[in-house]
Amino acid sequence: MYTQLTTEQKIKAMEYLNELLDYGFGEWNDTDEYERWKDNWEYDLERHGFSICDGATKVVAIIDDFPWVIKTDLPEHNYCYKEVENWQLAIKEGWTNYLAATYTLTIVEDKIYYIQEYAEGDADYYDSKCYDYYRDSGEITDENEWFEPNDEEMVVALIGGPQIDMFIQFCWNLDINDLHCGNFGRTLDGRTVIFDYSGF
Repeated sequence: MYTQLTTEQKIKAMEYLNELLDYGFGEWNDTDEYERWKDNWEYDLERHGFSICDGATKVVAIIDDFPWVIKTDLPEHNYCYKEVENWQLAIKEGWTNYLAATYTLTIVEDKIYYIQEYAEGDADYYDSKCYDYYRDSGEITDENEWFEPNDEEMVVALIGGPQIDMFIQFCWNLDINDLHCGNFGRTLDGRTVIFDYSGF
């Protein structure tokens, strides 16, 4: 069984999105405009229960006490739709346990908004966990040895399991890359998942 968006959750998410839209969420013409918007509104949004996070191509609104986040693309990017496509393929091929569930939420004035299962990220924790995994396996012998895992090593160390090689092949087939420690998180039901799996 995989995480599905209930009707009640979608209705609530739309209420949250409407609040965000009142602040101009998603109404950016370029990255500089987004940065100015974030500087202007981030504190006020936090006071109302929203945390804004971003990466190279996407912006995420984390909502206090809500099991989903709202995502949208930064200007001149179109990666979120790939996560929806990849999620549908994960359902079909049985890999939903390793990815945060992602669906299209709505379209407002040609801007697409997405909803994704909340997974709490902690890059330092996952980086340390990956290092410990390879130190304990004997591949790192010196406590001060520099270790920078590749995508495959991150998946093996942080997710693991008997089918991990097949899951990695699934990722490669879909060009899911850029699997650094900042793209993993823990869901509310305790799974370590990839939450940025559009590729780059």
